[in-house]
Amino acid sequence: MEEEKINYEIAYLVKNEADKERILKIFDSLGIKLNSTGEPKLMTLAYPIKKEKTAFFGWYDFSAEPENISQLEKNLKLDQQIIRFLIVKLPKISKKETRPKSQNVSKESSLKRSMESQNVLTNEDLEQRLKEILK
Repeated sequence: MEEEKINYEIAYLVKNEADKERILKIFDSLGIKLNSTGEPKLMTLAYPIKKEKTAFFGWYDFSAEPENISQLEKNLKLDQQIIRFLIVKLPKISKKETRPKSQNVSKESSLKRSMESQNVLTNEDLEQRLKEILK
């Protein structure tokens, strides 16, 4: 039984802009699918890492099976051109509950419900509470 793929993001620092291809080759070898990318940009590092004072920073969003992540980390650690990397699991985004078109809900009432569910005070509520406190 094949495990469900999970969405991850990797942020990385490489010595040269062309070194991003090394990461892509590792992804291809493990059958990892890219969702979106951030082109690497040259950065001055706050402190030297592996004797490097500048590096190219980039990121990828990708989908992979959890069992492939440990192998991905192992392969990235072995590559000397990859200075640093961080892989994080992205939270699942649930699809919003859809309403039938026949139910017309004003934006104001849906905003108010949203604020109430998050315990956010409106200006009127805040003023009322301030008056109560100052009495």
